[in-house]
Amino acid sequence: MQGILQTGLDLQPLRDEMFCQLIKQTNSPPHPANAGNLRNWQLLTCMVITFSPSTTILPYLSFHVRRSQQQFPGTETERYAEFIAGSLGKARGRLFVPSSQEIGFLMQWQQMPCVIHYAGSRVKMTISSHTTAGEVMRSLLVRLDLQKSRNRFALFAESRGEDWLLGEDMVIADIIARFSVSVDEPDSQWRLCFRILCILDPDAPQSNIELSLVFEQAHRMVVHGCLPASTDTLLTLATLRLQATAGSFSLQPLPALHQMFPVSTLPATLGPEARGTEWSRLLPALWPRGLGARWPGARGPGPGHKVQRQREEEAAAALASIAERWQRLRGMNRTDAINTYLGIVRQWGGCGASIFQVRAMTSCAGCPEPRWLAIGTKGVCLYKQGETESVESFDYQQMSAFEATDMNTFKITLSKRHLLLQSSKVQEIAEVMKIYSANHVKTRTRTRTGGYQIKHTSPVSWLVQPHYAPDKGFNTERTEP
Repeated sequence: MQGILQTGLDLQPLRDEMFCQLIKQTNSPPHPANAGNLRNWQLLTCMVITFSPSTTILPYLSFHVRRSQQQFPGTETERYAEFIAGSLGKARGRLFVPSSQEIGFLMQWQQMPCVIHYAGSRVKMTISSHTTAGEVMRSLLVRLDLQKSRNRFALFAESRGEDWLLGEDMVIADIIARFSVSVDEPDSQWRLCFRILCILDPDAPQSNIELSLVFEQAHRMVVHGCLPASTDTLLTLATLRLQATAGSFSLQPLPALHQMFPVSTLPATLGPEARGTEWSRLLPALWPRGLGARWPGARGPGPGHKVQRQREEEAAAALASIAERWQRLRGMNRTDAINTYLGIVRQWGGCGASIFQVRAMTSCAGCPEPRWLAIGTKGVCLYKQGETESVESFDYQQMSAFEATDMNTFKITLSKRHLLLQSSKVQEIAEVMKIYSANHVKTRTRTRTGGYQIKHTSPVSWLVQPHYAPDKGFNTERTEP
């Protein structure tokens, strides 16, 4: 069945013919309960989910399913016809054919189970073949009591260290089909995650759940190497992370180092002060599962072996230092560990912003240079990797426009020049910029002569008008009233 659906998805001119053939074959069959007839209805059901007929064929299909409901009441044919009738007004164009899991649930007229991960926890829900990411997100805001939060949230698909922002109109079942695995399996290679997209009010009181989400966002920034800090500070943060997630010290295998510490920042050697006095004794019991066999027992000549062994020794020293520091935090509760962690991270000016790795080209000539792009409530900053001070910053009033010029290039137009940024997350950058700039317009106040403050509900000097084009993303321009 998936092969037939893939053919229709790839060859649009064939779709109407496929619908016409199935309308003909399911029209007044001599044996409605026959397996062949039900198979045709199942295929028609999956076709409506995957792609829609043209406006020419749509009226005939609608009439056919309504007539079938009346002709075969109380039968499986009626149930399939009823489902198709309800789907015609909801179905969106799919990018992938339904997964075998989705087809199985469609055949039983059931909704699919779905698991959404957030801040170390997860919530189970059921979705239909039409449920969008926006609908799931709004349901989660109610479940987690976050409706009144000014921060913006979003769903992400995560797989093997990569993540993708899901637009609100994206169909969750299509995402499942993209990865072709069952999302509710605990050992799945990917998962759906509910995270903070933009922190619009960093000083507002936060519930425990929102605090945990802020903590997760800060930790992602740290393990991705965005925070310019010393090795000692990063080891302290890794220890606080361990205390917050695993509780007080115990002789249990530690999580993988890359889950706590930015391994790309490991120095060639860690001094005795970083390794700790008992690192050799603690290592065997605390080495993460699956890694102990590679060190120190690995053997073999060649420079590649030496480099691998050196990296493993560095990782072992870091893990041992984390374990020794972990002992000193015995008795610290989760909230204190999170607040201490955030207190350290917030000392950097870029904390709280949405951070992206980009290559910036600030002039017409020259090679793009690697930078961290920090988009926050007050403006945009560019940081050299590993440096605490920004090399360039500008607020939203200095920008006349921004847009995604192609799939990998984002352009910010300033008063006298253009700033071109190359990134694999251009659409996410555009969405975040749109949210922050609109929030700036909404909250900005101006002072008139005489001390009056004009809230943004009154006419202002410029308006942000976002326009979205599928090939260019969001294009936001200022227009004078």
